[in-house]
Amino acid sequence: AEGGGAGGMHGVSALLELAKLWGEECKLIARLMSALPSDRPTAKEVLHTEFLQTSIEDLVKLQQAQIQELQKQMESYNKMEYLANRDPPSGVPSASMDR
Repeated sequence: AEGGGAGGMHGVSALLELAKLWGEECKLIARLMSALPSDRPTAKEVLHTEFLQTSIEDLVKLQQAQIQELQKQMESYNKMEYLANRDPPSGVPSASMDR
């Protein structure tokens, strides 16, 4: 699997990119949550906190959906890679055949 190594990295880098974004998102959420005054919050602040909670939950759901979608894409991609490596189509010059 030397020839198709670069192709396989694309899905991985996409996942890493998503993980990085997710990390940034979490840091941002943590900052927002810790910035809220814990002592005697006003009604407006309570509403704001509840709004934040809701949007955080939505974010997490969205993120999970994206990750699942990526995993599905990677699985089908790996299957295609596997089939391509196992049974190269005739007429297509393969790098491993030239050596």
